[in-house]
Amino acid sequence: MTPPAPTPARPVDLSMRRMGSGTAWLPDSGPLPGHHVMLGDWMVMVHYSLFLQYIREYGTRGAYQVGSVNWVGAGGAVAEIGISVVATVWPLC
Repeated sequence: MTPPAPTPARPVDLSMRRMGSGTAWLPDSGPLPGHHVMLGDWMVMVHYSLFLQYIREYGTRGAYQVGSVNWVGAGGAVAEIGISVVATVWPLC
């Protein structure tokens, strides 16, 4: 009887860039700004998105608005343990 083949650490041998939140897989063609580094046994990653906008409407009721939609997420994994944190900035007024 032959011993069973070893099980890979991930379900399929894919890059960690493909791993999304929960059970999702991200497409290879989708942009995801971020940085991945190995710190000892830890795989650490930081992902982010920043979007600035300026809207101006002309006319008697026109106005303008400056806004931002942004978030930053950080995560780390060692062995089978993972930690994730996501934050965003909201206006104070």
